[in-house]
Amino acid sequence: MKSKLFIGLLIGVLLMTLFTSCNGTTKSFIECGEEVISFMAEMVENEAYISLYDLPDAYDETISKLREGDYSKSLAVYELSIPAEEMFEVFDAAIKKEHFSEDLYKYVCSSAYVSFASRINQRSGAEAISVSSAFSARKTFASKSIDAYKIYLYVFENGCPIAITFVANSDGSFSAVGHFIINDAFVTNDEYSIQQSCEASGIKDVTVKKQ
Repeated sequence: MKSKLFIGLLIGVLLMTLFTSCNGTTKSFIECGEEVISFMAEMVENEAYISLYDLPDAYDETISKLREGDYSKSLAVYELSIPAEEMFEVFDAAIKKEHFSEDLYKYVCSSAYVSFASRINQRSGAEAISVSSAFSARKTFASKSIDAYKIYLYVFENGCPIAITFVANSDGSFSAVGHFIINDAFVTNDEYSIQQSCEASGIKDVTVKKQ
């Protein structure tokens, strides 16, 4: 079963990488995130896709929770601004920019910011992290500049919140990476509750702004 799970996760990474698109500057970041969310909603509804991962039967309840959600329209979208130093807490070692080439430093930053959802989900255990990873998605957009890493949190009336992390690529494009937030203790009523929920998960100095 472990080998099947590994193969499933590998396929997921390949699918995430291959699901790319070249879009112009006409779409907002919110709209780009919505494209990724639409794809994630398709993932959780597709039995053939789910079977690729051979996830334990014990995870069925969590998967069903995702499938019962309605992700067609968000109730609210919040932009989360987090200092790089805070996101680097995911690594055990200290991160100093001068120790890396420019491209490698950008890669390290991207990895740190994309880990946001995992840091929130880890409070719910390995199951939440595994399920969220299985249904994560990435889409790449061309011809739109991004001067900093962005995290948009999409909140739904019926469904788990979804974090979309926007990261710059070395070729001038940017990618939107989506993860489900599977943590009942993560409260999304307003800016303050989101900030407090982040702090409870060990992510401090978060500025939250409703879009």
